[in-house]
Amino acid sequence: MIYDISQPLFECEVYPGDSRPEKKKVCSIENGDVCNLADISLCVHNGTHVDAPLHFYQNGKGIDQISLNKFIGKAYVFSHIGDVTAADAAMMLA
Repeated sequence: MIYDISQPLFECEVYPGDSRPEKKKVCSIENGDVCNLADISLCVHNGTHVDAPLHFYQNGKGIDQISLNKFIGKAYVFSHIGDVTAADAAMMLA
């Protein structure tokens, strides 16, 4: 069985200082345009994402250099609201 653990991009919390995702309608069939089209603007750290080693290390691998197979497998999903303390982390791993 496969579970999608993604967070909704436009509804999830953002890291303090990061911009919130924005969506702007550019074209609309309802308004007589030939198609529906939207622009989106966001920080790459919004929503569910992976920090590639390059994010933390000068010579680290970019996300395009990491096999998707690394992200498929067993997972432990724990729901938590608010900042995660050391005690919270210990409880999650118990």
